[in-house]
Amino acid sequence: MEKEDKVTSEEIMSDKVKTALLSGMMKLPNGKKLKCDIALREFTFKKGRYDVVGYNKRKNTIYIIECKLGTNIISIGQAFGQVLAYKSILIERGYEFLERFYDRYFADVAKTKGHIKIKLEDWRKIIDRRKMNFRFFIALKEQVRNLYKEILSIKDDMNFKIGVLIVTKEGICTPRFGINKEIDNKLAENDKIEIPLIKKYTKVSFLENIEEKLKEKLGNKYKFKSHSDNYTTQFKLFPGTHYEVWITKKHIEIALHIETYKNKTEKIFSFLKLRENQIKSSLGKHVKIEKWGKGWETGKGIYWARVYERLPRKVFDENLLNEIVRKMEKYIEVLQPLLEQIEK
Repeated sequence: MEKEDKVTSEEIMSDKVKTALLSGMMKLPNGKKLKCDIALREFTFKKGRYDVVGYNKRKNTIYIIECKLGTNIISIGQAFGQVLAYKSILIERGYEFLERFYDRYFADVAKTKGHIKIKLEDWRKIIDRRKMNFRFFIALKEQVRNLYKEILSIKDDMNFKIGVLIVTKEGICTPRFGINKEIDNKLAENDKIEIPLIKKYTKVSFLENIEEKLKEKLGNKYKFKSHSDNYTTQFKLFPGTHYEVWITKKHIEIALHIETYKNKTEKIFSFLKLRENQIKSSLGKHVKIEKWGKGWETGKGIYWARVYERLPRKVFDENLLNEIVRKMEKYIEVLQPLLEQIEK
């Protein structure tokens, strides 16, 4: 008598896979266990639904498992394609993915009044290492066993190895097809993918973090007033001037802005212009020292000046943030002593 199939939906499949990951009972053909300390089912990120996501603390590895109820080769191919899409998203947004993963984990534990296995401060330390290992699997129903040759063919066409798991009619998740040891090894084989984690920001949080990091860098060396809004962050160290990061639609300006009354602006501008070669040798030949405002030509309006450079506007990530902080720190170190000479 044929056994009743208890796995009638992908939700049930994913629940069985999650349970198997947490139990630590799954052993790969190579003898290593497939085990996670924490695991989530149906985790949503960037409009995508990840059937099962687990984390193994000792191996510092995230496991992504895509469950597919369909038993024809087209459905199986779609599962492999979905994993490829997940990998691309994680390369671009891995840091944010892991932040959201923990938020969901914490919410689930709070909802069930369970025990938190990994504390928030520990998770922060983990993702702040700036890299994470990922392993990818697809979970299929046991009815696909007779398609193992086609599945191996799809695996061979991939640029990295995606492991294959089986969920039996009884709901048991296993990495063993039961064909023979060699085939089981090939189907279960999976690559460890190390993905760099780059934190990304909104425009406002990007500017706020520039302000915070610059304060940390300068320490007690300079005391300044700072201010951030939706487009700029400013640092005032000298009357009538301020250092600024200004974000427009096309570029990011890093600058010393001289915005005071006419005579003082002219004095500061002339002083810096005479030292243009010295300034450019320290800050770079691309840096400009120029008058700014219609007042210089018409006699009416603003008489401003600036020392500045522009970067093309890019994704607000950790790399760009650190680059801008380094540049702004250099601007202050080079230009502030010159401004103070003017007052002597």
